[in-house]
Amino acid sequence: MFRWVDIVLRKFVSLMKFKVFRPGYDYIPRLWPSSAAFVLGALLLAGCGGDRERARLAAEYSEEALSPRPPAFLSGPAAALLTNATGFSALVTMEKPDAKNKPVLTGHLLGQGSHLFFSPVKGDKSFIWDVQTHTGYLLSEMMQGYAPIYLPAGITNVTTIAEVAGPAADRLNGHPGHEADVTVALDDGTKASFTVWRASDLQDFPVRIATLKTDPPFVVDFSEVRMEKLSPDLFAPPDGFTRYASPEAMTGEMVLRQSKFRNTAVQKPPESPIAPQGPKQSY
Repeated sequence: MFRWVDIVLRKFVSLMKFKVFRPGYDYIPRLWPSSAAFVLGALLLAGCGGDRERARLAAEYSEEALSPRPPAFLSGPAAALLTNATGFSALVTMEKPDAKNKPVLTGHLLGQGSHLFFSPVKGDKSFIWDVQTHTGYLLSEMMQGYAPIYLPAGITNVTTIAEVAGPAADRLNGHPGHEADVTVALDDGTKASFTVWRASDLQDFPVRIATLKTDPPFVVDFSEVRMEKLSPDLFAPPDGFTRYASPEAMTGEMVLRQSKFRNTAVQKPPESPIAPQGPKQSY
């Protein structure tokens, strides 16, 4: 049943091994959706057992699982608002107000200078991101591997448009401070606007970042913030992890391994119970 998908996925993985990571080449937006569709299509076609099997495969290998991408606050313009700190750790909660059921993304964020590290609570994936070079890594604990990621638009300037100093008693996420409207300019000529709450007791760290007339809209809250100097090793792939040429190659290898595991489990015959033997007869 899984032999055909094994063949297709092997071809996919071999093709992905020849994808060369080249700074300045926008392969992420173009390859991620197509590779996810390719692998998912192979899995769906492999579900020869019927609609129930196809539905199971589609649910298990969702596009999000096949093409994990850094959250918008990490690799997008909002990341520029997190780069002034000498070092910090925080719990992150991100909401998308316009999305159905208002899904929430939570995780732990580390930052120092232009370097960020985000580990979502759910899943085995985590992200390293350098805001200055707009490059980073996707890490997989399951695969014990990592792959380079790159986004073409870099940040050129951050401008505070307006600041509102409210009553001294005003607090947000437990911190005193004030609200500010900020614009982030990108090197492709576009701009993104945000409303932030700068906590006066955390060196003006933005404990809330909300989009302002920017798509996609989201609100990010930071709690349990600690200002502390961090080791540079936290923003590099762990020693012993295998480097893959691209996120597609690493994801394809993961799906291939899981498919081979299922194939082995299906082909292995059940063990026959051993009938109890009585005492030997003497003649």
